[in-house]
Amino acid sequence: ESLRGAHVVIIPDNDIPGHKHAAKVKAALEGVAADVVVIHLPGLGDVLPKHGKDVSDWIATGGTAQELQELVKNPPPEPETPEEGPPQVGVFLSEVEPEHITWLFHGRIPYGKLTVLDGDPGQGKSTIAFDIAARLSEGHSMPDGSGGGEPAGVVILSSEDGLRDTIRLRMEAAGADLESILVLNSCPDDDGGHPPVLPDDLAVIEKAIEQARAKLVIVDPLMAYMGETNAHKDSEVRKVLSRVAELAEKTGAAFLVIRHFNKMEGAKVMYRGGGSIGIIGAARSGLVVANDPDSNEGEERHVLASQKCNVDAKPEGLAYRIEEVHVDHNGEQFRTSRIVWEGTSPHDANALLAQADDGERGALEEAMEVLESILTGGRVQADEVKRQCRQAGVSERTANRAKSKLKIKSVHPVIPGPWYWELPILPSSNPVSLGNLGNLGNLEAEKEAYGSQESQEVQGCQDFQIREPGHLGEPESPDSEPEQKQLEVNVL
Repeated sequence: ESLRGAHVVIIPDNDIPGHKHAAKVKAALEGVAADVVVIHLPGLGDVLPKHGKDVSDWIATGGTAQELQELVKNPPPEPETPEEGPPQVGVFLSEVEPEHITWLFHGRIPYGKLTVLDGDPGQGKSTIAFDIAARLSEGHSMPDGSGGGEPAGVVILSSEDGLRDTIRLRMEAAGADLESILVLNSCPDDDGGHPPVLPDDLAVIEKAIEQARAKLVIVDPLMAYMGETNAHKDSEVRKVLSRVAELAEKTGAAFLVIRHFNKMEGAKVMYRGGGSIGIIGAARSGLVVANDPDSNEGEERHVLASQKCNVDAKPEGLAYRIEEVHVDHNGEQFRTSRIVWEGTSPHDANALLAQADDGERGALEEAMEVLESILTGGRVQADEVKRQCRQAGVSERTANRAKSKLKIKSVHPVIPGPWYWELPILPSSNPVSLGNLGNLGNLEAEKEAYGSQESQEVQGCQDFQIREPGHLGEPESPDSEPEQKQLEVNVL
């Protein structure tokens, strides 16, 4: 509108992009400006594919304001523009402007890039993510003192935690600005909506980022949003995550994806995250959470450590506790949890996992011994087994792992009735003895004595029967009661 009715002069650079841009501007001003004149300055040489000379070069070679006014009155003919060659592929580094990495959480979560957070259940991965989100929403600094400044929004994709009973309460306990937190649990379609799928719904996620003015996107857990992608196939994973990384770079938002550990105890931390190694390969930063080996007796403390940082030096670990708190809403108290940070930790990711795995193995072996001692006399009600395990300091999770390791069976002898646990019946390591059968004599002679080939009985043997596995004995008395059978339902 500022050019409406004006007399406009356009002096393009003497290259193909400059000529094209001048033509577009002239077309856009048709009917707006009084008139538009495009001046192609003489003496600038041939029209180049790119980086052609411009008005400053013309002035440097002696061009004057008076000459320019003459050119406006009598524009020279447009020079011949060479045909464009094939589209340019790639980009020359000379055309790339360098820039600094910017951080949401210095050394741990960079803006515009993908970060992975790995750990076992119960270590507070989601609660940590919510703590970081809350700090961002209020413009507060991160636990190490870095960051802070302008508040920004957060987009959350969460398939495991409830919106009303977990996410809102934890965010409130962390001090978040709830107006800045957008939870994306459905993408529109003709059937009323579906959970987000990567990479198909990246356009919806981008819209959510714009709507919330978000600088952080939390995906918890990643595997829930991979759709039909084989998360264990490197090539498929990288195709998905390269698209996610492109969106992170385009929007400038930090993407924090959460994974559970796999069962590869003893492996290097890089291989402990669920799914393909390509997941941590695609991330520019990788974090893990594990139990703090320096915790005092009866204290549950954890460490957030860096397992990978491609864009900076690895930062030191940070110790934290998960604290139970109550949130007041309209006079009603709701129980939830939050993170309490407790300073730095000297432990790195591999050392933490090695100690945790050693501790897990030790706890598992102890639990196996406890279960064997409880069940050595026969089956015991499941509730009683669990009670004795708790008394012995064995958690239910570890007891269940030990049960699986020992191949303990859950049986239901009487329906309805309680469940029992019992040790499996292992095959005997001693050979089965059939006892002394004695001398059966000459079978051919016996056959002739009976005079019939149909007779298969050998005198002296027909009264024997197997009474117990592997033993011969006398026939049972006709007055003995048949053994009572019980129905057993084995749960594998």
